Amino acid sequence: MYVHALAGGGAERVWAILATEFCRFGHEVIVAVDYEARENLAYLSPDARLVVLGGGHLRSTARLAGLIRRERPDVTISALASSNLKHTVAAALAGRLRRSIITYHGYKANERGLLSRIGYLATPLLTRMAAHTIAVSDGLARYLQDRLAANPSRLSRIYNPVLHNRAAEKSPTRTVPVM
Repeated sequence: MYVHALAGGGAERVWAILATEFCRFGHEVIVAVDYEARENLAYLSPDARLVVLGGGHLRSTARLAGLIRRERPDVTISALASSNLKHTVAAALAGRLRRSIITYHGYKANERGLLSRIGYLATPLLTRMAAHTIAVSDGLARYLQDRLAANPSRLSRIYNPVLHNRAAEKSPTRTVPVM
């Protein structure tokens, strides 16, 4: 799993929560980040291996490619536009594009950083290179497809996780699995 850092409250927190749940289900999880941050560290299981890549964008991308090449994970997954861009390049360098998943958690208009804007502009290419693309809402999936030309055959919606054991009980008529 790759995200720029465990800083912030949105996708970064979701990443820590998902890593913890994957560990709880017995999966070996590596969380790779560009720099160390403590904001969401409490959500991350001690069973997850945290790897701080360090360096600037080019160096961290190269280090991520080396990590993917060495570890040969079954799946790699990234969150947010700038991380999706770096992850896709790293997966290509490591020869593991067909095992890469990119995820979008927000809209281009909400991004201020240059690399994030480039990541959104590259959406048509990234969604064709990566094995699959996930959006966290139906509206975001439509936006990615209609406005940013995301590849619809490799695009799915998966909602963010909910941290409440009774969430599944509140929806007795649900038709989709809850993790």
